[in-house]
Amino acid sequence: MPAASEELQAAWNIVAEAAGLTGTAVFSGQSYDAMALIILASQAAGSTDRAAIAAEVLNVANAPGIECAAGDLGTCLKYISGGLPVEYVGATGVELDALGTPNGSYSEQEIVAGAFTSLRVH
Repeated sequence: MPAASEELQAAWNIVAEAAGLTGTAVFSGQSYDAMALIILASQAAGSTDRAAIAAEVLNVANAPGIECAAGDLGTCLKYISGGLPVEYVGATGVELDALGTPNGSYSEQEIVAGAFTSLRVH
């Protein structure tokens, strides 16, 4: 399962379940994070123009900035509106390289008695 850490996965599960979703569904966190990055980059660009949004994605995804988790989009948007930089960590520990490629990690899990048990994150 894609996960940056046990803590982020647990936090994402809470956000997802509050929305009636399954946080452990394949790539649910990544899908949420992709949508959140587009919204935050659009706010930072002050535009819905694709090129303007694309120019802001790395700025809202990476440090420096105020860390924003999944479920905190409203707060992140207020920070951006106030001229403050954000670092969207999201559900999956978003970190993009210079080309916009995410640096991912995975939670190794096994099924014990019909339930997923996390072994380690690597």
